Amino acid sequence: MMAALGFPYANLPTNIGPINLFGILLAIGVLFGSWMARKYCERNGLDEETLRWFGIRLIVWGFIGSFVLNTVFYEWEAFARDPWDVTKKLGISSYGAAVSGVLAFFFYTWHKKLDRRKWSDMAAWGAAGGWLFGRLGCALVHDHVGFKTDFAMAVDFPAKRYPFEKVDHVIRAHDLGLYEFWLWCFLIVALVLLERWKGRRPGFLMGFLGVAYSIPRFLFEFLRPDITDPRYGGLTFAQWASIAAFLMGLWLLFGPMKNRNEPLPEAVASESKPQPVRQKKPGQPKKKKKK
Repeated sequence: MMAALGFPYANLPTNIGPINLFGILLAIGVLFGSWMARKYCERNGLDEETLRWFGIRLIVWGFIGSFVLNTVFYEWEAFARDPWDVTKKLGISSYGAAVSGVLAFFFYTWHKKLDRRKWSDMAAWGAAGGWLFGRLGCALVHDHVGFKTDFAMAVDFPAKRYPFEKVDHVIRAHDLGLYEFWLWCFLIVALVLLERWKGRRPGFLMGFLGVAYSIPRFLFEFLRPDITDPRYGGLTFAQWASIAAFLMGLWLLFGPMKNRNEPLPEAVASESKPQPVRQKKPGQPKKKKKK
């Protein structure tokens, strides 16, 4: 029996004039994520000029990868039939952006000889800010609808609004965009608290994010119908990517470092401050050197 109250359906226009609602929130996410990454650099002594050079490249490659991998893993049959129809829709995949962003991250940190662990924590903040508003957009336009359910936090779709069953009554179903939005709210609060932990080592924030996001995301994918998310070896593309993210997170959390006692950026910054020179008092005799 369905619970008395479900989450209300957000009945918002997909487009506001020529502007797409999801596109607006995605752009806000990029700006918010960039701001969060910059603030992290300020707090932890990372070079902001390097951030600007680095960040724009990660964003560009992230968008390219989000479209290409979405086409390959979710819309390949439609693309084979009509490439232009798929291209003009500009469908994107969040994990597609993550995969291409990670590849770009490895290349540019190698090219610039940057410390990957320290800069990965910056990337964690940038990704979290972008993903938060991206998932808010998904929730508002109901871009990731799952199976019918009695779950109290699921969404009550009005008559003929549930995409897989056009009927004249309310259907409660999983809205995975909404679930992930709440998840990202929690993850950002956790990042704020964990950054203050003086015992964390470089790469800890990205490691935490990789593990803490990949587990629920892997499970959420079982709520999606095959018609929207094809299976490869029994799992969706996002589930395979979640496994990779989980393993990457474990490596950052527990894997070997060049120096396990390597100080955090803020510790390096404090140690680099000039120490005050002690002035001798007038008339104070000099200490004799021992022979």
